[in-house]
Amino acid sequence: MSLRFNMKKFSYILLSLIMSMTILIGLLVLLSSSNTSYFFILDKTSSFEEANLEIKDYNKSVVALADYMAFKRDNIDVSVDGENIFKEQEVFHMFEVKNIFRVIRYLFVALTIIVIVALYRLDRNRILRGQFYVTSIILVFLIISFVFFDKAFLLMHKIMFNNDYWLFTSEAYLTRILTGDFFLYFLGLLIFLYVSLSLLLYTLTRPWRKNA
Repeated sequence: MSLRFNMKKFSYILLSLIMSMTILIGLLVLLSSSNTSYFFILDKTSSFEEANLEIKDYNKSVVALADYMAFKRDNIDVSVDGENIFKEQEVFHMFEVKNIFRVIRYLFVALTIIVIVALYRLDRNRILRGQFYVTSIILVFLIISFVFFDKAFLLMHKIMFNNDYWLFTSEAYLTRILTGDFFLYFLGLLIFLYVSLSLLLYTLTRPWRKNA
């Protein structure tokens, strides 16, 4: 009886975690594939000055990267003076990044289906209540990553990639456009939206949870 109770309790904790991760992953996919989010974040960095490109070429490069991550195009070719500004190493790294996000997108769809089925068939009150607490724990790790961003960013790359192709020289346009500050602000925006959406969800489902 005790084992059965513990398994049931664990399953609801797991479902709460899945729901929290679904929200986070959904926001990650949305931000990483939106032209609007790229330009919104880049406006707060020194990216344009560091890239040292004409405004039309700079904008074209940003759109190419965003559309590539949104699976709207198959390459990041941007020609300036008859030459592609993104070299072989940059192209290969973005290819690897895109493959990771392809898996993330599939994961998002799978987790969304699990959440919908769970909310429909199981005790949604327990899932939603647990989701709020799990989100709080995830938020702690996100804030730590934000505070110690350089270390977290380095660790993430070492975990996600089994090569050194993500280490670029100062001449690489990829890192001159998508600067370190871009990813820091990206994470900050992700945290803000994650908290906002989680609080909104918790507030909107309060009557639902009370009647469950």
